[in-house]
Amino acid sequence: MDREYELVSAFADRFIQGGSFATIVSARERASKILDTSVLPGTAIAKLVDESVERGLVRAAKIIATAQLDPRQAYARLVDLYQRQPTLGTRSSTSIAQQAYSTPVPIAYLAAMLA
Repeated sequence: MDREYELVSAFADRFIQGGSFATIVSARERASKILDTSVLPGTAIAKLVDESVERGLVRAAKIIATAQLDPRQAYARLVDLYQRQPTLGTRSSTSIAQQAYSTPVPIAYLAAMLA
């Protein structure tokens, strides 16, 4: 199994089950166990962990958004999911140059509903 896929799956499972990562440090600790290597701030691996957390959030959000829920319930669950994620602040030179920022999941849901 690909390590990145394994990371994304581990993060998605944690979020789907109602878990959280209070800080990015706790997410990196979990990732370091999966990757069997240290995850130091500002490194390429740290950026990979941030992106894997985000992809895990998106997986969890898709499950919520496609469930047969009232839109208000879905939005409330997505806000809860958003509040359970760590701050993802690792930036690469590419993300800085492109001024790339992720849209928070609840806002993306609202935009999709309006579209």
